[in-house]
Amino acid sequence: MPDYYREDKSALIALFNVFASYYIRQGRMTSDRTQKQQSFNQATQLFNKADKIDPKEEITWVVKAFLFLFRNEPGRADKQFQSLLEQNPNNIPALLGHASILFQEGKYSEASSLYKKVIMLNPECPPSVRMGLAHCFNKLGQTHLCRKALERVLDLETSDEIRVDALIGLAILSKNEGRGNDFSDHVQ
Repeated sequence: MPDYYREDKSALIALFNVFASYYIRQGRMTSDRTQKQQSFNQATQLFNKADKIDPKEEITWVVKAFLFLFRNEPGRADKQFQSLLEQNPNNIPALLGHASILFQEGKYSEASSLYKKVIMLNPECPPSVRMGLAHCFNKLGQTHLCRKALERVLDLETSDEIRVDALIGLAILSKNEGRGNDFSDHVQ
């Protein structure tokens, strides 16, 4: 395979990352610890090959960071995200990964700033990004903004799974505010 793509370095790096992503997915799906470790090791080998071709390729940094997250190494993942953001402050996957880690660390204001930046960079981003923003607003006690974010998710989202999450969020907000069922106009 590398001989076939020898002239096209970008395609080869992309291919290594696709296969690494496959192994990460395999590792995440298994409950067998040995199989999980083997899959993650195979992904790491592919990242190393991609890094030898071009150590500054952004996609490799992003996928590698998510491997660290799935290995339960958020500190290493965040170092990858932050290094990438130093190189490209508008890399959306790195912004989302870093925002997620900030949220887990209780840095809700910083996380919300990153979610807002993603929405400004790509207004057509998946509505689930607004769910992250809603969670930040909720933790910051900004229930009005949380409600607006959840309502926007409902306006944009077609997936029942995410719509249900948004409806549950609205129901909890309404209950906490003593409003009862004031979100029924969103239920279809």
